Amino acid sequence: MGLAKLIAKFGAPGSAAKSVANGYKKIKAACPGMSDKDIFKKIVEVRYSFMGENHYLDPISKMIDNNEIDNICELVMSIISHESKDFEDLPFSYKTEILSAVAEILCKQKVINPNAG
Repeated sequence: MGLAKLIAKFGAPGSAAKSVANGYKKIKAACPGMSDKDIFKKIVEVRYSFMGENHYLDPISKMIDNNEIDNICELVMSIISHESKDFEDLPFSYKTEILSAVAEILCKQKVINPNAG
C-alpha cells in the first residue's frame, strides 16, 4: 500500500467515504424508491448544512444535476476535491491511490459492487 493510499484510508478522504456511505445506506433504507441522484443531493445538502459550508453545496449539486456525478465514488471524489484546496495539484499517481482507497472503503461499506464493470 502506497503512502498516499494509507493516508487516504485513515485521513479526510476515508472519513468522507465512510460518511457518504453511511448517509447513502440510511437514506436508501428510509426511502427505498428514491433515485441515487436524489440521494446524492440529499447527502450533499445534509453534509454542508451540518458543516456550515454552504458554498460547497451549489457547485456539487449542479454537478449532480448535470450528470457529472453519477455514482457514489464520483460523489466522494468530488467532495474531497471541493473540500481540499490542493487536491487538484496532487500528482496523478496520488489521486489514483486516493481513488483506490475510497473505492475499497465503499466496497467494505457495501455501497458499491467490487465486481461491477
